[in-house]
Amino acid sequence: MFNKYNLPLFLCISVILSCTALKLNKSIDNLPPKNTTINSYFFGWPEFSIIDLPIRGGTTTGIPVVLDTLASPFWLELQSKDLSGIVKDQAAIRALSGEFKVSFDFMETILFGNSKLPATPYRSWGTEKVYILEDHPGLIELQHILVMSFFDENNEVQGPFVMKHWRQKWEANPGSIHEYIGNRTWINRPLKNSDKSNFWIQTVYQVDDSPRYSLKGNWTHYPSHSEWTSEPGDRPLPRREYSYRNDYESLFGENRITILPNGWIHEQDNLKKTLNDRLRNSDAPPSFLAREIGLNRYSRIHQYDFNDGDEYLKQTGKYWKMVREAWAKTIASNSILTVKSQCQGTPAYQTFFELATTYKNSKTEDPSKIKKSISEVIACLTTAD
Repeated sequence: MFNKYNLPLFLCISVILSCTALKLNKSIDNLPPKNTTINSYFFGWPEFSIIDLPIRGGTTTGIPVVLDTLASPFWLELQSKDLSGIVKDQAAIRALSGEFKVSFDFMETILFGNSKLPATPYRSWGTEKVYILEDHPGLIELQHILVMSFFDENNEVQGPFVMKHWRQKWEANPGSIHEYIGNRTWINRPLKNSDKSNFWIQTVYQVDDSPRYSLKGNWTHYPSHSEWTSEPGDRPLPRREYSYRNDYESLFGENRITILPNGWIHEQDNLKKTLNDRLRNSDAPPSFLAREIGLNRYSRIHQYDFNDGDEYLKQTGKYWKMVREAWAKTIASNSILTVKSQCQGTPAYQTFFELATTYKNSKTEDPSKIKKSISEVIACLTTAD
């Protein structure tokens, strides 16, 4: 049997990311016959069945989880009549933390041009804990850690497998936004004075803490829920797409995050965009292949063992803080930054995770050597204009 440390770390990461998470549904091999009359068509595509468009994503069955049906302490805090403005917004962001079963669903809804067949829908799920790294007035950073176990072909439990997942940083009314413009290039764009009231920027980082995207939006609070709705913006292809598609360059879309008593939901409205040479100063209109909806549910769970995730963050937290600080310094000092996905033929995430293992196994507290290695990797990955 595998345990959390038997596999080489980069292989474990690759396994988890290739599945993204664990699928609730049965394998495609166990689907009903094509002539079934059960509602097997996809929402919005009555002419296609699940046989025509078999769902891709993780096909491994995860261990059972127990949903927490009670209102969380974060929700109860958010309902306080004493909270308003940025303080209330920050309480809503704080409610993104905790222990969750997460589901990921994506489906194309509109095709443009000559396309006749939508891409196969994507569905997967995982178990992860979201930790609060920083919590200061006007600033919160959250780290997602996957802790997953699954049944193998012999119905034996494998895992838990632990992996640092994505990170999100929330800033109230900052002076600039780190904006993706395509072709793995980001710019620091100043925000106008008129933009500097009552908004939050959510910046999302890859598993190796390299930049992904930033979006500007506002929180609105209702008795039933709180929601943050973003302005549209660009982002690189997610792993579920760039390992599967090569016919478009980026996603252009809006996000909505909804806080509920026992979890939260992340909705996406994306256009699949071909950039060609449309970078920076070009006025040419963009070209799109399809519109896609995404629905990611974060349902609170309890009685699930996240101790290995806690231990991983305890053992590597100082290392990942050094990585965050090195990336932040590089981003702040370059108005335009291009980031490669590999350094000398090795995927960036693999290099950073191997350094994390080296740090965890090191018997010295001297950070100078590991800081130097981090800086060298970032220098290898980045080009400044």
